[in-house]
Amino acid sequence: MSKTSSGELTSRMGLPGSKIGAAQGGPPRLVVLMGSEPGRRFTLDSETLLLGRSEEADVQLDDTKVSRRHARLTLLDGSWTLEDLGSRNGTLVNGEQITVRALEVGDRIQLSGETLLLFTRQDPLEDLLLHRQQMAVIGQLAAGIAHDFNNLLNVISASTSHVMALDGATELSTPEVRECHEDIAAAAKRAAELTARLLTIARRRERQPQRAGEAVDISGLCEDALQLLRRTFDQSISVTAEIAPDLRVDGDHAALHQLLMNLCINARDAMPRGGTLKVRAFEQEEVEANAAALWSTGPHVVVEVSDTGMGMDEKTRARVFEPFFTTKERGAGSGLGLATVYEVATTHGGSVEVESVLGEGSTFRVRLPARLRRPADGKAVSKRRASTWDGSGQPATTHGLILVVDDQELVRRSLGRLLKAAGHRVVFAADGQEALERYTSIEPRPDVVLMDLDMPRLSGSETLGRLRGINPQARVVLISGYYDETRKRRLLQDGAADFLAKPVDAKALRDAIRLALSTPQVDF
Repeated sequence: MSKTSSGELTSRMGLPGSKIGAAQGGPPRLVVLMGSEPGRRFTLDSETLLLGRSEEADVQLDDTKVSRRHARLTLLDGSWTLEDLGSRNGTLVNGEQITVRALEVGDRIQLSGETLLLFTRQDPLEDLLLHRQQMAVIGQLAAGIAHDFNNLLNVISASTSHVMALDGATELSTPEVRECHEDIAAAAKRAAELTARLLTIARRRERQPQRAGEAVDISGLCEDALQLLRRTFDQSISVTAEIAPDLRVDGDHAALHQLLMNLCINARDAMPRGGTLKVRAFEQEEVEANAAALWSTGPHVVVEVSDTGMGMDEKTRARVFEPFFTTKERGAGSGLGLATVYEVATTHGGSVEVESVLGEGSTFRVRLPARLRRPADGKAVSKRRASTWDGSGQPATTHGLILVVDDQELVRRSLGRLLKAAGHRVVFAADGQEALERYTSIEPRPDVVLMDLDMPRLSGSETLGRLRGINPQARVVLISGYYDETRKRRLLQDGAADFLAKPVDAKALRDAIRLALSTPQVDF
């Protein structure tokens, strides 16, 4: 059955109007109640739909505990039937294990401890109300994000103004200058994380923090965060720590760093007159009874952030992880800090809880599944080629001529500085069309093209195709603020050497250019 309007689909399904109801009259759908994308809706617009984790699934779910081909929905004689396809964790409907079962509106389908779906029908009035609520939430979100961005811009502006006001004889290596540079870099990184979350919301998809094989060193992450806290927090707040060595989890380093910083900033704000902030991190072999919210029962890494501040009463404690809930004055906080902590912890398969006594302080406790240890684990080996040899017995070229393509002059200049500092020669183009002209007119041709993906006149993906038409072995590294792994896979299949997220980290950029240069190139 092809996609149709609600009325056409209802007619084809042969469902009696009395069962649907004129006011309800939309097609059936699945709504994610619990999982990586809560609120996401799948319209049942075909007579057979596959539920699972594989790319060919019609209802694709980002949950490692869901089988690749988990279950199948089939429309038969006007009714939908759900069939388990021999999944490893089974399929439950309203809490009962099923093999095959006819569904009714309101049934809850559980595919794992993390993924719960609701079988329901589209209601146009409900959709309208939801849209209005979403617009209201977006307005609140924009206000909170604007506040956070203003704080970050203040750090960057104050630090750059201070450096520019220094005596011309001041060396870059002085602690004063280095501290300003570190604060600017930290603010830029935080701004990038905020932007990534905004793009996630705009595209109605969640980040995918749990990537197999990506180990996050929680011990090192805590130490890095503590250094920043001790340098930036008021001296009235004493920062102490007990960090066990070699604590590792699978996940997203940036997201977990944000989780820890949000907890620490929350603790700082709870102590306006000063106090003690303590960070503990350790491994826990046994899961306590009050940690039942965890999906995994194996060893866990526990991170605790405690303060000696105002504490919370029971009513406040019950709402502390709600989005936009805040006890701060209007304009002093977005109410998203602890909601983000909850989101990051749960999407990593963990949990977060809080203990608090009014007037005495609070302790936030995050549990994350520990990374399984392997014998002689050593350093992780990159899946990408680390060799700088081209197979001829000679080292591959380490420096080259790089064509930098971006429609923003400030971005071109900043990327050019990084490349020149790494020893490369650089030429520029303002868009895809100019890039093609420069690529074909320069002799010898550029060794690598570093290009923005989203440009006017001719997009990066279109320019990539034309460059590969001119030279099938052209080396092209693409960058974009709209980054995700699916987009990266598609671009690599189209011939890109790499795809990086803006803002581009200097080391990641150098590594991508070096690896591109190590790939043999033949001009045509």
